[in-house]
Amino acid sequence: MSNLKLVNLVRSRLFGTLRSPYDRPWAERVTLVTGGNSGIGRAFVEKLVMANAKVIACGRNQDALQELQREHPEVEAIPCNIAERADVLALAESIETRHGKLDVLINNAAIMEQVDLLDDSVSDDRIAYEIAVNLVGTILLTRRFLQLLRSSDCPMIIMITSGYALLPATRAPTYSASKAGLRSFTLALRRQLTGVGIRVIEVLPPLVDTPATRAVQRPKMSADALVDRVLRDIDRGRDEILPGQVGLLPLMMRLAPKYIARRVAGT
Repeated sequence: MSNLKLVNLVRSRLFGTLRSPYDRPWAERVTLVTGGNSGIGRAFVEKLVMANAKVIACGRNQDALQELQREHPEVEAIPCNIAERADVLALAESIETRHGKLDVLINNAAIMEQVDLLDDSVSDDRIAYEIAVNLVGTILLTRRFLQLLRSSDCPMIIMITSGYALLPATRAPTYSASKAGLRSFTLALRRQLTGVGIRVIEVLPPLVDTPATRAVQRPKMSADALVDRVLRDIDRGRDEILPGQVGLLPLMMRLAPKYIARRVAGT
């Protein structure tokens, strides 16, 4: 047995579905990125195109999707509001018809509302829609794609939650709650899919420099740096990825829980 084959055999025994960098792990893999037309999703799309994946990007903004496809003609850009069941069904049918499988699902689509619950001008519909996209829509979309993922020989779900899933931000109570719910769902999903062979990865980003955070005047991680870290950690076999300052939160929550809760609350 060659040295490379021996290394790969040891890695597969230790890390299960982890593949060697020599295997070009993203090449030709059918990958769906929700919210792929902007921010973190756009960074995923561009990095995976460079890695020769077969990338499908969906989103609500058709103009942004058209711009993405002009810049990257190899990307399949499909309009889809994940909070709308008909859109999700049409997306699944399109992928099944064209590819017959899905190798990687990146659940990235989300919206963040800064909601003051004492402000009566904030509508219930606005709050409900945020939760519908961030939590309910993501859960139902994931469920809808499980069979297509099972058709892959190395399936993977990447769930983009948030550092606010660990500790909430005062300015974004419903966003924080939806991401905490999504983290709980991800943990349970990972356990349910253990025997099925679908790897479930959670990414808890810090504050990232995207159009959605343009008005926030605090240090931010770039979307490119975030995605580089995520892809690197996936290759290392990590299923829970805490980039940037979020990496300190679990320790600080044990050592100084009240202090770190106040700090995060004000971000």
